[in-house]
Amino acid sequence: MQQDQSLLANQLLDRVRAARRLFLADDGTRTSDGAAILDDLEMFCHAHATTHVFDEQGRSDPLAAAQLEGRRQVWLRLSSYVEIGDDELAAIADLWRDE
Repeated sequence: MQQDQSLLANQLLDRVRAARRLFLADDGTRTSDGAAILDDLEMFCHAHATTHVFDEQGRSDPLAAAQLEGRRQVWLRLSSYVEIGDDELAAIADLWRDE
């Protein structure tokens, strides 16, 4: 079990490092290309907007809402990889390894 947790911790670290290489400069700021992509995804994925959708008759549209919520989940995951601090990341990885 501990080996599985350690593997998960290492996989998390690898994903975070990969996201940072893609979107951030060495000083931790977004590159111009990274900012362009992240800004576009932020809007497309409804990062800061409701995912509740109404159809033409004013009724809730659960399928459209589910689609938007799926996009939002992708944004939340990607942005967490890019925005997590080094100390917080290390603490999470250590916690997973210790369990």
